[in-house]
Amino acid sequence: MAASGTTMVDAGTKGLTPAQKARYDKALALVWDKKPEAARTLLNEFLVDFPTSNLTPNALYWLGETYYSQKRYSLAILTFKDVMRRFPVHSKASDAALKIGYSYEQLGDTQNARLVFKNLLKTYPDSNSAELARTKLKQLEG
Repeated sequence: MAASGTTMVDAGTKGLTPAQKARYDKALALVWDKKPEAARTLLNEFLVDFPTSNLTPNALYWLGETYYSQKRYSLAILTFKDVMRRFPVHSKASDAALKIGYSYEQLGDTQNARLVFKNLLKTYPDSNSAELARTKLKQLEG
């Protein structure tokens, strides 16, 4: 994971080809339409076809969300950990950490959930996810 105080980056859509953007948008639309299987297929294809795209971290994150939405928490954890491992300073890394904590909580593993939330606060203290982690940590420890 990134060192504490590391600046978060998100390259966004800069430098994307229209084909990359269109395929990513189509996959994301399926996520929002609650069609995780179809979204997962397109996201996996995107990751294979565009492994160095600026949207690769986002696509990997949303792949994790497809598992999370189906309560497949173990697979969600693995996918979100991959986001953090491969893209530790991307803006999706803190979001992935938050979802790892939520996933552990859903699995009944509050010890690991607390550990993940504490690490998120230490590693990504200024992220949007930090406040959500702080709130959840209070609930788990209260």
